[in-house]
Amino acid sequence: MVSLTISLLYFRKIPIMPLFSGSMVFLFGGLTVYFQQPDFLIFSSSLYFFALAMVIGVFFARKKHLLEHMFGITFAMTKAGWNILSRRWLLALLLAGIGNEIVRFAFTPEFWIQYRFFSILLLAGFAVYQFRLSRQYRIPAESNSWGLRTDPLSTPTLER
Repeated sequence: MVSLTISLLYFRKIPIMPLFSGSMVFLFGGLTVYFQQPDFLIFSSSLYFFALAMVIGVFFARKKHLLEHMFGITFAMTKAGWNILSRRWLLALLLAGIGNEIVRFAFTPEFWIQYRFFSILLLAGFAVYQFRLSRQYRIPAESNSWGLRTDPLSTPTLER
């Protein structure tokens, strides 16, 4: 709640991803507390993974890349690079959602807490690994050796 408020006050808008994440935490966290049933909060992780995968998939099917729209100001990659990155994240998010559901149905909420910690570390490691992709498919004139855009203000307008 604090970060959303600060974002609204500082930027005069709330980015969609923190708004979506925050809304899910408040809704499913509230249901968990009200019904004293942790499955609501555990399911919210699966829903988050599946929803994000679905949005990436819809953009991908339309030959556009959500990740380019979100991170194009940071990374200068070719369309082939964004294509591979979109596929990788689509698969990773689907697997994360499926794994979360398996743990939700087969194990205790206490075990899920440990699983969730491990899955966050795994996803963070996966995200860091993607720097290899940003290096391999970087646009040399617009990025450094890591594929990070050298002049974010000269970002080409991304298709919507």
